[in-house]
Amino acid sequence: MSKTNLSELADLIYPKSKGLKKIKKKARFYFWAATNGKAIEAMTTLFANDNLKPILANNPEILEKPLKPFLCVNWSNSERIKHITEHYQYIDDTFGENSNAIISSKGITILDFESLNGDTYRVQLYRGASREGGLGIRLVNDKEQSVYALACNISGTTTKTMHIGMLQGPRDSIEDRHALIKVLTKSLHGLRTKSLLVEMALMLARVLGVDEVKAISNKGHIYQALRYIGSKRSSVTFDYDGLWDEFEATKIDTYFYGLPVFTPRKDPLTLKKTKRKMYTKRYQWLDDSEIAMANNLAPWLMNPPAIQSSANVIDDIINGATDSTINSTDNTVEHTQAA
Repeated sequence: MSKTNLSELADLIYPKSKGLKKIKKKARFYFWAATNGKAIEAMTTLFANDNLKPILANNPEILEKPLKPFLCVNWSNSERIKHITEHYQYIDDTFGENSNAIISSKGITILDFESLNGDTYRVQLYRGASREGGLGIRLVNDKEQSVYALACNISGTTTKTMHIGMLQGPRDSIEDRHALIKVLTKSLHGLRTKSLLVEMALMLARVLGVDEVKAISNKGHIYQALRYIGSKRSSVTFDYDGLWDEFEATKIDTYFYGLPVFTPRKDPLTLKKTKRKMYTKRYQWLDDSEIAMANNLAPWLMNPPAIQSSANVIDDIINGATDSTINSTDNTVEHTQAA
């Protein structure tokens, strides 16, 4: 890649920088390009695709993703390039000409609900975080404020893997944060907000047909990288390991946990009567939400999945039970005749 092209790319990435600050940023970018030219070449080639060009135009800093630590502290340069380019290729294959609407700061709404106090909340799919994932899921209130957010990356050729790299709670700008989370938890039948975001990610994985989900560990988080010693490293106080344990995750290595794509559920019949009703309502809400998410995503997808309504699911269960009963009866008759 020529120096002229690099200069044009630097101007594209840092359009608002001026003077000495711009000179420093461009010099840094030249150094990155000189030491990791494959990353620049891979990204510029990828975003020459018609469906991805608008994404680059709206967020040119996306070219820097493979040049810095990304999602997992242990990923090498080549692994970063692989996961990032495969992710955006997946976005193109999945959303086509709608890719720019998904990978944007505004995003799209894939679910909405009301809390007990009548406030409306929306779950949105958007462009994610600069370092922790190229696809984000966030819960926003009626003031367009992000209450909780999750960032992930989807990559792989034959096996599609979702890597969860971040979970972030409400910022200081959210008024009465603790009271808000308390109301939300009660509204969702005891489902905590951070667990809600994980459930949303797993729902998305199922709707999109993702094969496996891996979640970052405390030691694997990107801010454990040497370059982030100081404020950024100390800013991460979230216990990822503890949350993944609650989802019965399997520890893969120092850096990742494997989450079950289908969330393990408690048998309500084994619970005390007071909790039985709560869990039954929670599971029903989650089931209904997954159908709603699939319906809301369908218009944006290149190949929408077949969507079943709650009634169809129940009918299938009933019909399955009926068929099983008939088969059981037939087998009993056969055994009786044989005897």
